[in-house]
Amino acid sequence: MKGIRPEDIKSIQDCYLLGYLAIDEKIFPSIGEEQKAITYLKKNPEYVLFYIKPISVIPKKIFELPGPFENNLFIGFEKALENIPMPPDFWNERDVKVKKERIYDKLVNKLILFKPYMKKEEKSKNEIYYRNLVIYDIESSNIDFSKMYVPIPSPSMSKYEFEKAILQQEPIDLPLYNDEFENPEILICGDYIYGNLNWINQKGRRFLSSIGDIKRIKFPEDFFENVAYKVSDELLFISEDYLKVLKDLIERDGVNIFTGDELKSFKDSVKSETKFLEKFKQYVLNEGLCYRDIDLYNFHVCLKTNPLTIISGMAGTGKTRLAIAYAKALGLDEEHYVVIPISPAYTEPSDIIGYLNTSKEEFIPSETGIADILKKAQDRKEELFMIIFDEMNLSQVEYWFSPFISLLEMKEDERKLILYNKNSKCKNREDYPPYINIGDNVIFVGTVNIDETTKDFSDRLLDRANVINLETIPFSEMKDIFKNKGQIDLSEKFVESKYMRSWRRNIDIPIDVFKDVELKFFDKLHNLLNSFDKQKGVSYRTLQHIALYILNIPEDDKGQRLIDRGRAIDIAIKQRILTKIRGHQEQYGALIGICENNEIKDSLLYQLFTEDLAQSISDFKYCLAEIKRKAEEMYYNGYAS
Repeated sequence: MKGIRPEDIKSIQDCYLLGYLAIDEKIFPSIGEEQKAITYLKKNPEYVLFYIKPISVIPKKIFELPGPFENNLFIGFEKALENIPMPPDFWNERDVKVKKERIYDKLVNKLILFKPYMKKEEKSKNEIYYRNLVIYDIESSNIDFSKMYVPIPSPSMSKYEFEKAILQQEPIDLPLYNDEFENPEILICGDYIYGNLNWINQKGRRFLSSIGDIKRIKFPEDFFENVAYKVSDELLFISEDYLKVLKDLIERDGVNIFTGDELKSFKDSVKSETKFLEKFKQYVLNEGLCYRDIDLYNFHVCLKTNPLTIISGMAGTGKTRLAIAYAKALGLDEEHYVVIPISPAYTEPSDIIGYLNTSKEEFIPSETGIADILKKAQDRKEELFMIIFDEMNLSQVEYWFSPFISLLEMKEDERKLILYNKNSKCKNREDYPPYINIGDNVIFVGTVNIDETTKDFSDRLLDRANVINLETIPFSEMKDIFKNKGQIDLSEKFVESKYMRSWRRNIDIPIDVFKDVELKFFDKLHNLLNSFDKQKGVSYRTLQHIALYILNIPEDDKGQRLIDRGRAIDIAIKQRILTKIRGHQEQYGALIGICENNEIKDSLLYQLFTEDLAQSISDFKYCLAEIKRKAEEMYYNGYAS
């Protein structure tokens, strides 16, 4: 390898290999004093070394480095064991014989996970590298050390995201699979094994071509029995023999992941959603409203993934008009959307739905018209309907909205809104049956103000809703936006609502959307919140909704997400988790802290979101701003909302 660069060495070293203590070798490198698997350094008798025989694929560039690489062995010194639990007195032991015995007992007949460490010989005139190593794990194993094993990677994303990346010809990142390895013949994602892969390498990135030929199979029943070692969900090792078995299975039983119709349908869906969002932004501007693009994208994703979205903000920001603009951009007319002003007098569901007049034996619908539009939605399942509750917290939401709260989390075929007892006599039963099924073609939107005239939401409601706080734009910036806005003909009939279902992405196991580091953070967040209130935390339902939010972020015409992953997690946590953190200083003071002179003090929540773990996921700009707002309220009022 001519002109060796530091980045080349770093790349070579960043890979996991499998091996075992080379006790069966007959000849060992001459660096040790004895021809044994564990010996000591000639120049320093107190320094013990040992030899590891690799049994997995090695990056080719290692063989190109100049050095005394005898017998294809890797050399480990005592420091190579730093990641491994050793007896407490091992590191202070000066008797070489005792050290050798302890290393032997630790390593003999064990499967060893290690990374190469290419040590450069500083004093040599020529550039020479020693093939050293760092051990990361030791495991008792029944695998055959005479066989070779290959690393099998995972792209660390959901099945949907992976297949979407293939469709859009995006690079496939394999986090723990070294770039110096040959392109993998198979890979795993979700519960599937993908094969018949045709890779293209461009500028250090891997792409999958010939996408119509890619096949997948479900994990065979004996798959995990044949995993020699699992580093993480992103990398495991299997034998070359079993790799051949899997390739044969894929060839024989594999299903092509895409058909021609699927390719066309997916691309048409992405194109139509992008087109709709541009229309939506123009509708908003033509309505005299001005919001940042990310707020509009967030609103769209919330409506796409959750039955109820609540828009919060100061009076006069156009919350209800925003919801109406969305309905119009979808092509909904007044037959398909309704605005229901909520009265402070509403105290029970019948106020907005209606009731059965038993003396007349007739169902009397409320003047809100909600029963009529829901009945229409039930009868016309292919059409989209939208119900907008204006100033929905003027009355206690849980009173009049209670039937819907229960229905929102049920499966679609179980969402039955009871109008009256099915055994009751009702003359207009044909128009108003005993119950109405609420399908996924109905979207609920609420607008709220937060002031002395409004009511707080319960955690039960907040657990089922996205609460969006619209960000105000400086007037000077707003002026430029209006000056440069495009024009569309509001009289033109757009019917984008028929595409709405095709824009929705689902996954069998939503938690698979998350990376390990993200789940670790959610666990820490849950444990922190739960330590202050056993009724608060990160529920699995919340995690499912956040996963669907991430999964459903639309892309532009170049395939780039309109909200990047880190920001999406930031927004989702703010809207679904932080909304429930409110209360008095006596209970939540140490959790939220206080903000004095623009500085947050004594806040465990702020501390968690600024730790390295959290910052490796997102800068959490929105969450930190929300924590700061709550901390300011705590400082001035002794209460955070």
